[in-house]
Amino acid sequence: MKGKLIVIPTPIGNLGDLTFRALEALKTVDLLLCEDTRHTVKLLHHYGIRVPLMSYHKFNEKERTEQIARRMEKGEFIGLVSDAGMPGVSDPGEILIRELIRKELAVEVLPGASAVTTALVGSGLPIASFLFLGFLSGDKRARKEQWNRILTAKESVVLYESPRRIRKTVVQLYEALGDRPIAICRELTKLHEEYIRGNLSALAENPEQIPEKGEIVLIIGPSGREEERADPKEALEEALRDMPLSQAVKAVAKETGLPRNELYETAVRMKEEETDGCDS
Repeated sequence: MKGKLIVIPTPIGNLGDLTFRALEALKTVDLLLCEDTRHTVKLLHHYGIRVPLMSYHKFNEKERTEQIARRMEKGEFIGLVSDAGMPGVSDPGEILIRELIRKELAVEVLPGASAVTTALVGSGLPIASFLFLGFLSGDKRARKEQWNRILTAKESVVLYESPRRIRKTVVQLYEALGDRPIAICRELTKLHEEYIRGNLSALAENPEQIPEKGEIVLIIGPSGREEERADPKEALEEALRDMPLSQAVKAVAKETGLPRNELYETAVRMKEEETDGCDS
């Protein structure tokens, strides 16, 4: 008889959120795969559980996958946990699950804690549909593609972000997207849980109000603008008569909610066209 992989969600902060099914699975698996064994040991100690552990993270998941499949072929029941929440969602697990399904080995996913759904419900933003992008890429080209996906999204967008980068990210989001409703959800289910709700413009102008602590889920609401947006040239032309380019762009961005980067490019083109017209 072949074994099974049991995907076990763990608490995202409050240890009391572990489900009865997850607890039973942790007690009975032959082996538990952990994103960080040091982190998982704390959870197991809390519930008095002793079980063999094996590290399974982004740096070794490809080499471990075949080894795990062989053990399952021999009948072992193996659990998979991440440091918090549902394994495979911006955490190790996706490669393993896909490969086991390809090999026609059993995979069971237990329901449980999720930072994404917890943040969405608590954000107060539209959540009938949403776009989840995980962590923003550190690669400039990939990050620009993510900006474009957010810009054109008609639903709320969910991001994970590091507390060290959250202030800079909020400023960059405002410059790239214009004004949007936003919710910064931090330390979910923990003692100091906090939801910071407002608009990108207000938070970008005073990013120091955002604490640089705790794990953060960022929810960006839809723009609320129609796909066919008004041409901003008229507003830019008026602003450019009285102020320098950068100030004009900032003023029009605040007035229209359009992305500052987009307005800047338009203003530069207008200046170039004006110069070309004078030369001719």
